[in-house]
Amino acid sequence: MREQRLGIQIHPARLIRTFHVHGRVGNANFSHIRKELLRSDLPVKDTYGVVAIDEKTRQLADTLLQHDAIARISIDRTYVDVELNGMFYWHDIQDDIIDAILTRLGWRKSRTDIMSYNDFQHRAKLSDANTVPKDRIAR
Repeated sequence: MREQRLGIQIHPARLIRTFHVHGRVGNANFSHIRKELLRSDLPVKDTYGVVAIDEKTRQLADTLLQHDAIARISIDRTYVDVELNGMFYWHDIQDDIIDAILTRLGWRKSRTDIMSYNDFQHRAKLSDANTVPKDRIAR
């Protein structure tokens, strides 16, 4: 079974967080999606104007944008960027964001390793070092 990992990246700009996943969360790169765009009759196209948003990705976007706390989102194949509206705190919405992403992936929270992105980077560095034969590591 594939590992289920979700890493939360906290940016210097307080209002933006990125939720990275070890899986496929979107069918292409959709930048700066707002509620008005999903509600319009126009098809939502990817950043390059080529690929239309698929139904599962649209459902994820719609679920996230139902929250007043969320100003806009961007969805790529392996991450979701969320911009918070100014008068909200992350603890108001972060669990709902995680639940929506896990639902999109068909993952259970109890089986998913949820961590900060920095912790993941540290873990990945250690894991990558373990793939190098010991006699090849520079000392």
